[in-house]
Amino acid sequence: MRLRELRGMTRTDEAYWNGRTTLLGKLFVALLLTSIAGALSGCNTIAGAGKDIERGGEVIRDTAKDVQKKL
Repeated sequence: MRLRELRGMTRTDEAYWNGRTTLLGKLFVALLLTSIAGALSGCNTIAGAGKDIERGGEVIRDTAKDVQKKL
């Protein structure tokens, strides 16, 4: 006996589900890759923002030290 006969599927049912799972599989992979790319680009953006904030803090600290020296 063939496997599809054991499952009670006809050739039409099998073709329908094979096409459907392939489409869902492609959609899942595309969504997964898009999510990974978004997460990676988000990490780079956050790291860059952190460096900018750190530089801003250094400028404020240096300016405060200059003002204290003048007093």
